[in-house]
Amino acid sequence: MYDPSFLVIKEISIPSEVRHALNFAVNKNWIVFFNNADDLVYLCDSDGTYVRTYGMNHPADDHLQNVVGIFIDEDRLLLSEDGYNNILLYNFSSDEVSTFKHIGIPGWIGALCKDGEKYYVTAGDEIIKFTQDSEPGIVVDNLPWNITGISVRGSKAYITANFDNGLFEVDLTNGKYNRICDIDYPEDLFVIY
Repeated sequence: MYDPSFLVIKEISIPSEVRHALNFAVNKNWIVFFNNADDLVYLCDSDGTYVRTYGMNHPADDHLQNVVGIFIDEDRLLLSEDGYNNILLYNFSSDEVSTFKHIGIPGWIGALCKDGEKYYVTAGDEIIKFTQDSEPGIVVDNLPWNITGISVRGSKAYITANFDNGLFEVDLTNGKYNRICDIDYPEDLFVIY
């Protein structure tokens, strides 16, 4: 783990219980690893000690999915997605897993972020917005292809797209975007605020 100036804060080994870790999410209490192959989520404490394994609300199947997670508070994590266009809510204090929102689109959903009470998820070249109480709707489409990461602050989104090899700024009010820089096949976007 690194601080904002890229100095090593702590080195953590991945526990032996964690298999096929494709992605992860971190907050001050937890490190969570996501297993796309077996549809599993591994919870570890902040020191990297394995705590528990969770499923994805269905038996493991052959549906591949993007597995991107964000913490929405100290003990709750949203996971995009379960292979059926569902964003799952993991509550680590109550050990519950539930469907937070169904995103009814063809294909996979991917990167996920939160800005205030609004949630944003990507699908191919689209940004989709929803709240806990509203239905999902496309905000912007025809963006650089295969969006792999997103961060939103107000009316601006920052996305990475690996088929267009770059980091982009998107105006959510009119859909216009600018390339900020070239990145060779970015797989995710991590932002420290």
